[in-house]
Amino acid sequence: MMIVGNGPQLEMLKKMAKGLKIRENVIFCGFVSNEEMPLYYNAAEIFINPTVREEGLSIVVVESMACGLPVVSSRIGGTASTIDEGVSGFFVKPKDEKMLIKKSIEILSNKKLAERFGKNARAKALAQFSKEKMVADYLDISQRLIAKMAKIEKQ
Repeated sequence: MMIVGNGPQLEMLKKMAKGLKIRENVIFCGFVSNEEMPLYYNAAEIFINPTVREEGLSIVVVESMACGLPVVSSRIGGTASTIDEGVSGFFVKPKDEKMLIKKSIEILSNKKLAERFGKNARAKALAQFSKEKMVADYLDISQRLIAKMAKIEKQ
């Protein structure tokens, strides 16, 4: 297992790995620059995002999808707009470790499922989250808001 990042949970995760006697099976990568992240995604078989933090669009989930990884993620905040349940990965309730483990093992133990999820994840990332698509969507929303405001001002 690779754990990438140096967030506030790092020391707790290191202690946990040591306590569970799995430390030799966990690579703590520490901080990795955005430019280097595709190397780490492409070295992985699955992307697991057990976040409990509310956020908008989860960029790390979208990046992992773009690299063709099946995803298991907490359904919280903007993560709900990323993967398609049972198509490109699985959602779990935040803090539901048993389901997180179950769904991760389901993907890791079924190569065909993992390949299908990864292929679908990449297709969705390219279709819905490319720079071109997102810029076009923002421009469309902006133009609709401007038109609506102009209509309101005329009243």
